Amino acid sequence: MKVVAASLAALLCMSTSAQADWQYTKWGMTPQQVVGASSGSVSLPSPGEAEKNKRLERLPGAMGSYRAGDIAFNAFFFFGPKGLDMVALDVPSNNTDPTVGSKIENQLLANYGAPSVVTPLAGGGSKKTWVDGKAGNAIEFFIMRASQTYYALFYKPATKSSAF
Repeated sequence: MKVVAASLAALLCMSTSAQADWQYTKWGMTPQQVVGASSGSVSLPSPGEAEKNKRLERLPGAMGSYRAGDIAFNAFFFFGPKGLDMVALDVPSNNTDPTVGSKIENQLLANYGAPSVVTPLAGGGSKKTWVDGKAGNAIEFFIMRASQTYYALFYKPATKSSAF
């Protein structure tokens, strides 16, 4: 259990360096650089794969997998004119652990304290936003409830608005 908690903490923590980044990536990287930094867990998607995996109306420029302890994530990397500017992590729909959302949220609370904004979503879900001033990142945790519950994390460099 301690190993799982430590691994989950590593997932949810941002780089503590002066420049904000996410795990093995650096904001501003190209898709090819993200793939190269991923140790083989990320690849460039085909146009069809990218279209199927839109997030917030954006197409991922790289995608793959990420694991923290016993939690597997689908990882999506989004790029703007200045390179990598957002990372999305989704819990796959085949995850049968009923506590996965609680594990993620509890670690976010432990790392960053109370969210700065909590927005209720239709169907009983929510969107919780944190700004990690130390690492300079904004984090959003979505819990969406429909026929099944869906969990997603979004990371991006913090800005004055930090809106997604």
